[in-house]
Amino acid sequence: MHRIRWVCVLAFATIVAGVMALPQTAGNPSAPGGGADIRTQLLQEFGRLKIKAKGKPKTLPFDAVDKRLQAVATRYAELAANRPAATPAEVPIELTFAELFAPNREDCFVALSNTVIRLMPESALADLAIYAPDAQPVGTFSNTYTYSRTAVSSYTLHFFQYRTPDGRLSKTGPDLLLDRFRARWTDVRDRVCLSLPATE
Repeated sequence: MHRIRWVCVLAFATIVAGVMALPQTAGNPSAPGGGADIRTQLLQEFGRLKIKAKGKPKTLPFDAVDKRLQAVATRYAELAANRPAATPAEVPIELTFAELFAPNREDCFVALSNTVIRLMPESALADLAIYAPDAQPVGTFSNTYTYSRTAVSSYTLHFFQYRTPDGRLSKTGPDLLLDRFRARWTDVRDRVCLSLPATE
């Protein structure tokens, strides 16, 4: 009987020792190779930005939107660069406006800045109704294009064309977009605002 008890105790001790020796990564997003994937980690770190629409018509401040999108993209690059080589490659990550922003009201606009146009996939802009600063509709999104300039400092800006109600194509560049063109929050809420490439 005593021998059987000792065998059971030794077996239990062996199991416990084996568990304690396992890498403690499960459930710990900060541990290399363990816990949340990059998409989940981004959403956990940033959450939904509470943002107040301002002006008339009520529009989300374009600089705050740009800053948040840039911050998420930068953080993604850091996480992707530090991903352990042994972990499986991440698939492309797509985040919607609703996942990153929480406006104080639904009846507001989002400025289609150069940053927004650069980071949104063109497919997410398809058939989007475009509005002027006075909230009057001016047309429907057609396609994106870039404008590059080489001088003391070279740069490339992203713009878009829209089709007017009479069928003409109208370009939005080369002046900075800022908040010169807008879209309704309810129209873009569930569209992808940030498309991040797959990690290798």
